[in-house]
Amino acid sequence: MLKHSGLIFLMFFGLALNAQSTNEKQIKEYLKKSRNYNIEYNYLKALEFSKLAYDLSKKDNNKLLIAESAYKMAASASYLGLSEQALQYAEEAKQNCPDDDVQLKAIILEVYASTYDKLGMRSESLKMYHECAKLIASLSPKNRSDSLNLASAYYNIADHYTGKSAKIGAKFIKLADEILILLPEDQMSIQLSYFSYYRSKHLLEAGESKKAYAEMKSAESLLDKYKNPVKHMVYMGYAKYYAQQKKYKEALKYYLETVRIMEENSIQEQSFSDIDKLISDTYTALGNEEKANIHLKKQADFDKKITEKQKNATDSAIKILMKDKEEEHWSKQKKLILSLIFAGIILTVLAFLYIKNQNKTEKFKTSLEEKEEVVQELTQKVNESFDEVVKLAKENSPKFWPRFQEVYPSFLGKMLILSAKLTTAELTIAAHIYLGFTTKEISTYTFRSPKTVETIRYNLRKKMELPSDDNLTVWLRNYVNSKT
Repeated sequence: MLKHSGLIFLMFFGLALNAQSTNEKQIKEYLKKSRNYNIEYNYLKALEFSKLAYDLSKKDNNKLLIAESAYKMAASASYLGLSEQALQYAEEAKQNCPDDDVQLKAIILEVYASTYDKLGMRSESLKMYHECAKLIASLSPKNRSDSLNLASAYYNIADHYTGKSAKIGAKFIKLADEILILLPEDQMSIQLSYFSYYRSKHLLEAGESKKAYAEMKSAESLLDKYKNPVKHMVYMGYAKYYAQQKKYKEALKYYLETVRIMEENSIQEQSFSDIDKLISDTYTALGNEEKANIHLKKQADFDKKITEKQKNATDSAIKILMKDKEEEHWSKQKKLILSLIFAGIILTVLAFLYIKNQNKTEKFKTSLEEKEEVVQELTQKVNESFDEVVKLAKENSPKFWPRFQEVYPSFLGKMLILSAKLTTAELTIAAHIYLGFTTKEISTYTFRSPKTVETIRYNLRKKMELPSDDNLTVWLRNYVNSKT
């Protein structure tokens, strides 16, 4: 009898091990699919498969795979703009990550860093990138993936240092370059060309245009050497170089080539999402307002499409993330019913309900306090953004118009609804008026004569069919800020 019991135990134990092994294979397959979708920029599908991996990992209570799948979910959520969920799953990944898995710890920190950056928390983002770089640098020996991740972390750190701190940024670019030079160029030509683009971008911002151009030439030679025709990063670098040199015909040629390559190869490069705006500005510089407006309209349509796509992706992503919450909710309901059937004691039931109610009250209070903190933080960010835009306007900075559109994303689309014939000059003056600047102040800050500013104001009223007795500033603010 004991002999048979032992055999039965071994049989069930073997079945349990086999089930766990099968689950582990399935989890790794889901994670592989998630990674592939991530490479293809399909972050919603990446999130879906990482969620399937996460659910199976939780079922098996496999901490390493919970950490890996939670990291993948956090990365996908961050790309989709779901910052709260990204931080939530990054925290779970961090809690389950084994102490000796330095690589996983580092990439989890990278998700924190990029999410904080999206939230405008630059100091926290920089801190996380530094910690990420420090962890990867501690690995010995480093494989190719580690080296790329470390170089990427150094470039991200460099991105945080601009203006007066550009020298610090240059130091980190140099550290990244020292790593990249050791990588086999025949296998890494595309990645190395990406890094060349970011180097040239920093050099252009630092005013070292000749070095930036040489960097692009070097990247192009590398791609030509290994017969790689996908040169959109290189051409974008050339375009920005020529635009800075005010050689607008050459700049336009490379902007259009960049678009062609991206369309032919179905490339969705997030950092190039404003390319139609750049083309519009170039046409304006060449005096071709008709084509400038065509590309300005294309940019507005693209922004609208992206906003709608982002909203749909967000809704779908939240449904994916909420699925386990619903299952957990029904599971709790079933347990409650079983508890009531077997308990049979009214006092126990009442005590349970009382405690549950108390917990809800405490959670509700905590939720209110957290929301108040979020509102205060958002209000502070709005004020800071307004001050920043006003400062850029007063300095007549070329960054004013792009930053204004980031702070007031509905402005351009609403203005073009009023009139698709508005020029870039009229739109930027309208932005100054929206911020409350007088004609005299606009004249001073934009180096235009008061008469020119008045003419632009008159053209704005005419194209928007606004009566002369309406206050232009008040009307613009009411119109742009309205929800309709």
